[in-house]
Amino acid sequence: MSYETEQLAVLPLGTEIIEREVEALVPIAVGDTWSQVLQEQEIIIKDDIIIEIRTR
Repeated sequence: MSYETEQLAVLPLGTEIIEREVEALVPIAVGDTWSQVLQEQEIIIKDDIIIEIRTR
């Protein structure tokens, strides 16, 4: 068992791990609020399935 796998076993349930960050194109339209467009979003993935999209 690798060190990383061992560490996963001791994390409390519900712990979130940032694996990587990506940049993406974001659609915008006239009338959008610029400050909301600039907010970062988090995509939560579990077992390779997107389960939630959050705005930070």
